[in-house]
Amino acid sequence: MKPLGYVVWLADGECEFPHFIFSADTDMVTNGLVSFTARDSRELYLVRLLPEEMSAGESGVARAATRVMATARRRDLVPILAHFPAPARTRTASFAQFRERYHAPAARYSTLSGRGEAHLVREESTEAFIAGGGIVHVLES
Repeated sequence: MKPLGYVVWLADGECEFPHFIFSADTDMVTNGLVSFTARDSRELYLVRLLPEEMSAGESGVARAATRVMATARRRDLVPILAHFPAPARTRTASFAQFRERYHAPAARYSTLSGRGEAHLVREESTEAFIAGGGIVHVLES
């Protein structure tokens, strides 16, 4: 698996940390891919969920975390989850008017501690992340 995407830096008030955003032309390409962030270093672990993890939803991500930590012999990997709040509904007379007024909701991210939310600080290419001392591990299932 070649990492398709980029690195975002998130902040939660206590620290800044990296997270990998998978990006491709269609969702089919990135479906089932998960990024885990190391608490203690600038390392990202990218993995494809196993079929049984995929079908289990969020608990499948937790199972994948256990599997990846065992494989990597680490105990500090955290899945950073994104959610998108539903935008406020606005009545419009036409689709053109809707398109003018609509703003996609900003992603809200979980934190390394699991408490509160993190916000986007900046984005960078995977190459820039590695050049700055970051490490990206791509684990084949």
